[in-house]
Amino acid sequence: MCKWLRDILFPTNVLGKKIRTFTFPQVHPPYSSYNYDIEWTGERLEFTYTISGRSGMIVKHYPHRITFENGNETEENVYVRQSQFPNAYSSDLYLKCTNVTKLIVNGEQLI
Repeated sequence: MCKWLRDILFPTNVLGKKIRTFTFPQVHPPYSSYNYDIEWTGERLEFTYTISGRSGMIVKHYPHRITFENGNETEENVYVRQSQFPNAYSSDLYLKCTNVTKLIVNGEQLI
C-alpha cells in the first residue's frame, strides 16, 4: 500500500535507483537523419533531443522525448530526422538510464 501511494505521489522517485546519463553529439549536416539501434535490459530508458531551426528572424524549437520501460534484452530504434523545416539542426541526444544493467548503442556496449 505504501509503495502504491509513493508511486502516485512521486512518479519519478529516484531514491535508491541507479541513474546514468550519456550524451551523443549531433554532428550531422542539416536535412540529414540518423538511426540509433539500442539493445538494453533494465527498468527505464529515456531519450531527449531538440530540433531547432531559423526561418528569417523566427527561431523554432521542437523538443522530443522518447521513453521505453521494462526492457528485457529489448531492441529499440530511435530515428532522429532534422529536415522538418529549412536550416534545421538538432541538439545533442541525451540518454537517461534508470536501473539499466545492459546497454548497447550502435554496437558499442556502454553498460
